[in-house]
Amino acid sequence: MDGNNNIRQPPPAAAGGSGSGAPAGSSTSAPSPRTTNELPKPLIKTTDPESVFFTDAFNESKRLWEIFFMGKMVLGIQSLIDKELEGDDHGFFLLFLKYDLNLNGTLSVDEIAEMLHEYGIDQKATAKALARSIEPDDPENVEFVDFLRWFETNGKNHQAFEQVGFRITDSAAKLLGTSLIAPITDRVKTNLSREQLKQSIVNYRQLYANLRIYKANQAFRHLPDDPLEEIKVLYSLISKELSTENEALFNLFAEHDNDLDGKLDKDEQRQMFRKFDSSASENEISIYLKEVNADPVLQFLDFLDWWEQSKIVPQSLVSRKKLAKQLANNLLTTTSTASTVGTNLLAKIGADNLFGNLFGHELRKKWEALGAEDLIKLSEVYKVLYIDLRNYSMEHYVAELETSICGNALL
Repeated sequence: MDGNNNIRQPPPAAAGGSGSGAPAGSSTSAPSPRTTNELPKPLIKTTDPESVFFTDAFNESKRLWEIFFMGKMVLGIQSLIDKELEGDDHGFFLLFLKYDLNLNGTLSVDEIAEMLHEYGIDQKATAKALARSIEPDDPENVEFVDFLRWFETNGKNHQAFEQVGFRITDSAAKLLGTSLIAPITDRVKTNLSREQLKQSIVNYRQLYANLRIYKANQAFRHLPDDPLEEIKVLYSLISKELSTENEALFNLFAEHDNDLDGKLDKDEQRQMFRKFDSSASENEISIYLKEVNADPVLQFLDFLDWWEQSKIVPQSLVSRKKLAKQLANNLLTTTSTASTVGTNLLAKIGADNLFGNLFGHELRKKWEALGAEDLIKLSEVYKVLYIDLRNYSMEHYVAELETSICGNALL
């Protein structure tokens, strides 16, 4: 081997079972294209003793791992989307996946028409007319949320749907089996390039975000007319996006929002931290204010981020005083007691105290003392917070999905 050339050429291909190479000028068949799941043929590219690897196997394995990971991400995000849906919406999403052949998160008007035909609109001309009535900005890229919005406001009231019932039940059963869902999985595994998978992740993640906003606005349309009852329903929606621990933090935060704008100024923050840590000295209160670093105002999601980070940073005052462990113990004790004696009795005996406000009794007293105008103002604040929380938790669900795919692959 030439000392200046560390590339080792592969041996000549065997012909006719002998050890000799194919004769010059003979024709050989072209190699068939390799699928993304085949292992590469061992080709020695270097024998340099200083080189870590002699072949491209490591780089090829990274490429295959990336494709595997992104395929799992697409399927995982689709599963998160499906959890947001039920009834008609759930069935439509399964059909949407079937017709989204390139998995870009949108369908053309013609594909929507085919979907409606499978849904049960027997006349294809009627299905196509209905699909066109969606009037999307781009007929080649109808978003799923646009379709849901159209179906809710116009589509389902069309006479063409009167005799359909919802035959999607049968279709959903097929989709959940192997006949239709399996091809979707295969499509992710083998038919999409790395760039297509990247775009599919981005598009379906955006679909997920849009759907969660759509569902939030859908919930707002069914709020009670009474301002106080509306606040209670909004609080219930917000609490569903929070763990019990974070709901206690929200109660604490909201209790000290004196001007009902969803933000705490420095004085309100100081008052909140005094209740947050009743044993804190004035110096420790100042440390909390410095750590949370909210100037001029603190918003709830920033407060939540500060809490989550403080639990894992050893130098934080929360970690040094072991407040997270204390909170967990209080939660365990208080919720256990609540399941035995009920929250009303806990309120009477003061046993619901966690940051002073686990079950929100102080917060409810605050609402009941407000006039209609202030309740309406607070309602708008809670609506904005609910949508922000939906986005916040969506980002965390996707992050958890990424981590779980990586963790499961390493097992």
